[in-house]
Amino acid sequence: MNYDPPAGASWPRPSHGTRVKHKGGFCLNIQFNDGNAREVDLSAFMKSPPPVFQPLQDEKAFAKISVSPVGGIAWDCGAELSAEYLKDYPSTK
Repeated sequence: MNYDPPAGASWPRPSHGTRVKHKGGFCLNIQFNDGNAREVDLSAFMKSPPPVFQPLQDEKAFAKISVSPVGGIAWDCGAELSAEYLKDYPSTK
């Protein structure tokens, strides 16, 4: 099967993070490949997180964040959030 777009067209590029910065507490500023930036506050998410996110309830651990190879954000404990999830998450700004 051919999965190439029709001649003269292109597939939309999926969003991915290019930079993430810890802003204090459970707030992050995320820059995306389309030039948009969002500030998200994950405090509500972190009140009762899934097990893999529980180590991140410590703010020092939460602050150790990076952009994952697939364009989401990741922490050393193995927790990850996708770029799509972050783009849909309510922004603080």
